[in-house]
Amino acid sequence: LDAKEAARRAGYRVFGSKPGAYGAGLQALIDTRGWDSEADLARAYLAWGGYAYGAGAAGVPAQDLFESRLRGVEVVVHNQDNREHDLL
Repeated sequence: LDAKEAARRAGYRVFGSKPGAYGAGLQALIDTRGWDSEADLARAYLAWGGYAYGAGAAGVPAQDLFESRLRGVEVVVHNQDNREHDLL
């Protein structure tokens, strides 16, 4: 990457669903039994959650960067607050 693009991507701080979407993309797969392995769930999570926010970005597709950053973490938190689950 050139220096300008590298600096822009380094400013991404949050990854989530694309603008206008909600969730991690897993519920429908789980409900319909539309997956065969954990790898299927991982691919869906990367596809749905790979939109970058921060440094002026508001939902930029960055699945490759999301996957790269996940390789270096030990824990991922997906907070959910609804009638069945609360943040506590």
